[in-house]
Amino acid sequence: MLETRRKREPGHFVNWNVHVCFPSPPAAVKAPPLPSGRHKLPREEVERSQRARLIAALAQVSAEKGYATATVSDIVRTAHVSKRVLYEHFSSKADCFSAAVEAFGEASAERIAAAQSAPAGDWIDDLRQGLAGLLDAIAADPALAKLGFLDSIAARVGPREPYSAGGEQLRRLIERSLAAAPGGLDPAPGAQRSALGGALGLLTDQLIADQADRLPQMLPELMYIVLVPYLGQLEALNQADRAREELAG
Repeated sequence: MLETRRKREPGHFVNWNVHVCFPSPPAAVKAPPLPSGRHKLPREEVERSQRARLIAALAQVSAEKGYATATVSDIVRTAHVSKRVLYEHFSSKADCFSAAVEAFGEASAERIAAAQSAPAGDWIDDLRQGLAGLLDAIAADPALAKLGFLDSIAARVGPREPYSAGGEQLRRLIERSLAAAPGGLDPAPGAQRSALGGALGLLTDQLIADQADRLPQMLPELMYIVLVPYLGQLEALNQADRAREELAG
């Protein structure tokens, strides 16, 4: 389990001193099998169920033992299907992995879009709501999120450099909001790397620690980390406090 110690600073920002040990297995990703025996379900529904269960099974097995050591046998056993069924949907384990990462990307993009209801031009609200949507998506399916944030580089799924598939989605979210800032921003050199690196550190630490359910409540910390390289400490603290007030309200 990953252990964290919190230190309160002025403005209620949290500094994280992290000590990494071996993570415990995450909660299983469940996908109900089809009814046993004969049934009258349409073929399309059967195929959708099989594909969804294979993706969920790959996420579960990868979260428990790592993508590199997960086998096709592990995946089909967890999904309650045969190897023949897996190869009807995917050409390989890597192909199934690609579909799983894509599924997380689509699910998180839907949550981000649904959360971003700020008026046009209010870029900070847009950023806060988008980050909140992403945190909700991670908390909703931690095993699938681990594939996108922790395993996609090692498995060569998504962008090769420098970020994971999840990291690339976070980068686009931040850049899209910052681009809407009136008058533009004049950040210090390395601001993007600092903001994104810090944000990814917070997200991946919680995923490794099997504490993704805590992430929606960590929106104030995430807002501070993303904004401080661009707006400075005082304004970033103000925006973190705004996010904290919204969570409490």
